[in-house]
Formats: sequence, C-alpha cells, structure tokens
Amino acid sequence: MSTTTRTANLLSFFRDDFRMETWLLAGASLQVVSVLIFGRLALMLTGILLVYQLTTGLFKDQGIITTNYARDVNWGKWSTQLPDASGQARGPGGEQIVVFLLGARSNHPRGRFTPGWAKIGEYFGDMWRDCAKNRQTNGFLGKTSTLIATDEDCGNTMCWLSYWKDLDSLQVFANGPVHAKGMVWLNKIGLKQYPSIGIMHETYNIPKGHWETISLNTRPFGMAATQHFVQDKESGETKRISPVVEADGKAWDRMVNRMGVA
Repeated sequence: MSTTTRTANLLSFFRDDFRMETWLLAGASLQVVSVLIFGRLALMLTGILLVYQLTTGLFKDQGIITTNYARDVNWGKWSTQLPDASGQARGPGGEQIVVFLLGARSNHPRGRFTPGWAKIGEYFGDMWRDCAKNRQTNGFLGKTSTLIATDEDCGNTMCWLSYWKDLDSLQVFANGPVHAKGMVWLNKIGLKQYPSIGIMHETYNIPKGHWETISLNTRPFGMAATQHFVQDKESGETKRISPVVEADGKAWDRMVNRMGVA
C-alpha cells in the first residue's frame, strides 16, 4: 500500500470525528495563518489548488484520467456459492455459515481521539490479523472493511461483519489467546478507566438453504470477499479460491432459487 493510499485511508477514517463546522473553522484558521505569513502568495496557492481540483475532477469524469473507482469490479450479475474441499460449488445456499458482527462505539465528544480508544484499536487489529493469519485452519472466511454508522452527527460507531464456517470455529477464536487478551484488558481495565467506550457483538448461525447473495457491477464485498482453502485435484496443493459465481439466467432471478429451496 502506497503512502498516498495510507494517508487517504487515515483521513477518511477520522473525517467524522468532528462536526462539519469544526473542520470548516480549522480550514479557515489555517488559511488566515497562511495569509498572515505568506500574504498574497497564500491566496494564489488556494486558487491554483481550486483550479487543479476542478480540472482533475472533470478529466476523471470524462475518463481522461484513470481512477480506481472501477478497480476489481465484477461487471454483470454475480452470486456466491461456498465450495467443498475439492473446490466444487456446493450449490445455492449449499452450506451453513456463521456471521459475526463485532462493533465498538466512542460515547465521548472527542470521538476516536478519546483516551483508551487507541488501545481498543490495537486489540481489534491484533484479533483480525490473527484470524487472517490462521484462516487456513481456524474456520475464518473473511470480513468487511470498517463500517461506520451514518445516522449520527459524528460517525463514532463502527462495526465489522465477519464470516465463519461454523459456530465451533467462532468459539475456538473466542477462547483463543489473542481474543482472551483483549477481553481481559476490557473487563479489568478498559471499561473501568474508560467508561465512554462501548463494545457490542451479534452472532447469526445460518443453516443451509437460509442465505443468498446477489450483486450487480460491484467489487467483491461481504461474503463475496471471503476466501476458501481447497485442494487442487491435479497437484494436490492447497489453494485459495473465491466463492463468487456468475448469476445470469432465470435460475438466479428469485431469492428462493439462490437459497436452493425453490
């Protein structure tokens, strides 16, 4: 990941921690300081940046400048079918799956800048990295990127949807050392020293034939972004595959068909 991408991700992550008027005031204050220091040069730089943004925006809209908006998009209609050990799709809704929602919230005016939040982020990061590192054996299939609540003045509620093969796999993760370490800190220190921090989770054990997915012209997201380890028939080697399958034709038009219960 490039430095530019990391910076953009960081800015987008923190952009909702303050109200719009706070950001506008910060920008106006920075402009005032720039004018006091650099005089008319600061106004010229502002004009140049404005022209640059308008020009590049127009060029991107017309396709003159390449963007990442359509990168990795699966054009057309797609669904997901979980594969068996050999890599063959099990059919619509052909296997059970567990969806685990993990969420956190800052009930503090400083949002994610509140004391203790960085520690929460550290434990969450350790847990997700451990899941991904051992996904070949722990039943972890994948997760979404950070999802931010948009029905609040500041986006201080976030969650992640993760996907697991079964409840046993999720339970092994819950009893594992990385998750246990985070829970010990939360119960013994975190919630006592930092009462403004909130934690939540939801678990859905979905039987075979009770789930389906459909997407049209989107990047792999949610279950479509999960990864599954299968054994290659020819080489015998273990490889990683996607559960995404084309969903053209009438057989894919109805929800019950995609669940495999029609």
